[in-house]
Amino acid sequence: GTLPRSNNPVPQPKHVVPSTSITIPEFITGSNRVQWQQWIDRHSGHERLFYRSWPANTPTIALWVRTFSGDNHKLLTLFYESLTLFWPSQRYTELVIVLDDESPKEHTFGDFISAISPYPRVVYEPPPKHEHVFPGGICGRGPGYDRQQYSRLMSDTHTEADIIAHLDNDSVFTSVVTLSDLFDADMRPVAIGHQTPDDVPTERFTEATKLALGSRQIADFMSNFPILIKRELLPLVRSFLAERFNSTFEGAFAAIAGGGKLYSEFNIVLNYAWYFHHDEYAWHLQTVHSHSKRMYTNGTYNMPAIRVATHARGLESHQILKLIAIGYCYSCLALNNCLGMTTTDLQPLQSQTQLRHNVLFRWDVDAKQDGWKEEMYIGDKADPAALQRKHYTAIAEQGHVWPSHLRQLWARNVSYFHDSSIVPERKHCENYNARMYLRKVERARVEHSGLDALEARFALRACNQITSRDLTKIRGEYHNEIIRGTIVGAMTDILRQKGKLNPGVA
Repeated sequence: GTLPRSNNPVPQPKHVVPSTSITIPEFITGSNRVQWQQWIDRHSGHERLFYRSWPANTPTIALWVRTFSGDNHKLLTLFYESLTLFWPSQRYTELVIVLDDESPKEHTFGDFISAISPYPRVVYEPPPKHEHVFPGGICGRGPGYDRQQYSRLMSDTHTEADIIAHLDNDSVFTSVVTLSDLFDADMRPVAIGHQTPDDVPTERFTEATKLALGSRQIADFMSNFPILIKRELLPLVRSFLAERFNSTFEGAFAAIAGGGKLYSEFNIVLNYAWYFHHDEYAWHLQTVHSHSKRMYTNGTYNMPAIRVATHARGLESHQILKLIAIGYCYSCLALNNCLGMTTTDLQPLQSQTQLRHNVLFRWDVDAKQDGWKEEMYIGDKADPAALQRKHYTAIAEQGHVWPSHLRQLWARNVSYFHDSSIVPERKHCENYNARMYLRKVERARVEHSGLDALEARFALRACNQITSRDLTKIRGEYHNEIIRGTIVGAMTDILRQKGKLNPGVA
C-alpha cells in the first residue's frame, strides 16, 4: 500500500545524500565520530513507517532545539535516538535546530546535520545588534545561557508552525507520543507546571518572573518537555516586556537577565499566557506538598497530565538506557508488537503494565520533587494508574511502528549514551551545589528502591532478554512478596516457553 499522508508531514530532502558522500566534521573525533558514522549508515535510506494520521485540525508543530557543536554527543545519543524511537517524523511539521551564526564551526556542524536524518532545518542566528544583552553571571551561568533563553523568545522568527515544541539537546523521550499528550479535545496545547503559592516568594524563578511581568508567578513551567508555546504569543510577549521596561525588547531582556535572579523564558511566556491568554491553554498545575499553602485543588487546573519526555541532566548512562527501555517495553506491550516476541510470549507480561511507569508522572526523574498526588484532592479521576492506562490505550489506538534499527539500539553498550551525571561546578553557588548533591543522593535512593528496581528489571530483561540468573537476583532483591511473586512467575513462564529454563528450577 501507499504511505498515508498526515496534514503536516515532515519536510524531507528532495534527494537523499548517499552516506558515502557525507563528511563528518573533523572536530568530531574518537568514539563520538564512530557513533555518528553508525547513525548515518543506519539512516541512509527512508523508512516507510505506516501510521494513523492525526486529525486534519491538529495544529502544525515545530520541534525546536537550541544547541552548539560541542554538545553534538548529547544531541545524537539522547535527543535523536529517543526522538526517532518514540515520535514518528510524520507527526510533526519540522525539526528546527538553531546555531550561532557568527561561528564557522557552527556552520560546518549545521551543514553536516542538515544532510542526515532526521533532516532538521538549521537556522543560524546572529547575536543582537546591541551590546550587553547577555550579561551572564547568574549562579555561574555565562552569556551562552542568556543567549539560549533570548533565542527561545525569538523562536517564532524561525518557523511558521502554529506550535513551537521546545526541547533541550539532552531531552529524552520516554514513551510514544500521542495527540492527547499534547492537546486537549479542543486542540489547546497542554501546559504542565508546578504551582507556586504566594507564600513562597523566593521559589525558583519567582522573583525574576515577577520582575518581568509585574505579577507573581502562578506556576513553574520548567517542568516538562516538550514545552508547547503558541507561536503567536511570542511577539506579544516581546512587546509587553518592551513596554513594561520602557525600552526595546533587547533592553528589557538585558534588565531581566542582569537582575541577579535565576530566570526562565518559559516561565515568563506561560505565566504571561495565564494572565492574558488564559483560555488558549489546557492547564495542568501540580500541587507541591512542601508548600504550606495550596492554590488549585478542585480539579479545574490540577488534573494530572502525562509527561512524555524528561531531562537527562544528572543521570548516568545506564539510567538513560533504562528510561528508554522501560518506555519501549510498556509501549510495545500496549501495541502487541515487541520485537522478536509472539503474542503467546507477550501474554504473561501484559499484567505487568499495571506497574507504575514513574517517569510519566515526574519531572527530571527527581525524587526531591513529588509526582502527581492530586487524587487526594479530586479522587479516582486523578489516579495515576488510570491515567497511565489511558495513555497506553491511546498508543494502541494510534498505532506505532518501531524503526528497523531498534535491535542495534538494544545491543549497544550502555556507555553509548551521554553520561549526564557530571554537572559543571558552579562557583559562588553554594546553594545550587548543595541542592545538586542532595538530588544525586536522593536519586540513588530511589534507583534502588523496590519498585524502581523492579521496573528496571522488567524493562531490561522481560522483553525477551531474561536469564535464569536474573530470577535468582530478583528473589534476593525484592521484599514485597506479592510483587516479587508476580514478576518472578511471569518471567519464569517466558523462560520455560523459550526453553531457557528447566521445568524444576522455579
